[in-house]
Amino acid sequence: MSLNDPLSDALSHIKNVERIGRKECIVKPASKLIG
Repeated sequence: MSLNDPLSDALSHIKNVERIGRKECIVKPASKLIG
């Protein structure tokens, strides 16, 4: 994740993982904004 918006990075990562078909994904580093 290399963009400047951490929320956008997290959401695009989740979307990519869903496309691949994985059951779970880990977003690191997590912040209070992301959860």
